[in-house]
Amino acid sequence: EFIEALKEGGVGAGLDAKIAYQLAVQTVKGAVALLIETGEEPSKLRDNVTSPGGTTAKGLEVLNNNSFRKIIGDLVATGTEMSLDIMIEAAERFVDTVGASFLAYVEQDAGMPERGKRARRKNVEHFKMLIEELKMREPNINQTNKIIVDAVAAATQRSIELGKK
Repeated sequence: EFIEALKEGGVGAGLDAKIAYQLAVQTVKGAVALLIETGEEPSKLRDNVTSPGGTTAKGLEVLNNNSFRKIIGDLVATGTEMSLDIMIEAAERFVDTVGASFLAYVEQDAGMPERGKRARRKNVEHFKMLIEELKMREPNINQTNKIIVDAVAAATQRSIELGKK
């Protein structure tokens, strides 16, 4: 969208569409290359290339007046939320599969004492509660991944412990 908008802006200013596209791509490519090459913070590089009253300063003014940072923030928040929803859905499917496997295993073992069967069912319920906790957490992808890994590890460990009894 950003490069496309730059191109459309160039066309609106009278440039040929092909030239406007090339300028848009080179502008973004140059900015990224400079960030990578220098290792500087974007704000520092921006300050270095912004002349008072110059084209960059005027462009930044337009971005600020049109809530550019809010738009980008909303974009990131939406993507994060959707990613979390997808991960939760995958985790729930995993829990359903693991839970069904645990319960099938418990039901197969006719010789197992009722206490052992209850313990295994409790393990499945504990795992499902961990996933519910995941839904309530702050939508931080790294934290979400850690919770899923911890939940799987906890369920696996409890299953191993129950299998030894």
